Amino acid sequence: MDTIDLTPTPDGIRHSIRLFEEEITRSEHLIRVADEWEELVDMEREVHVTPDEFCIFLRALEALREQERQRIEHMREGIAGARGEV
Repeated sequence: MDTIDLTPTPDGIRHSIRLFEEEITRSEHLIRVADEWEELVDMEREVHVTPDEFCIFLRALEALREQERQRIEHMREGIAGARGEV
């Protein structure tokens, strides 16, 4: 039976880091969009949801931001690990 070497290559590590950095950029964008939505809501005081749903809407924006912050932290830890900075 043949064995397969799964040791990451330098090119593979660079590729993974690049993908993580792209995901971090997307997550940072989602956080900015959620911030912009909240600012717009504060300025306009108008969102087309029922009053009962408004707090759910705001909580959803915060949940999105928190989820993306956690993803960014996790990906940065992965990048640091791939670079041997751990």
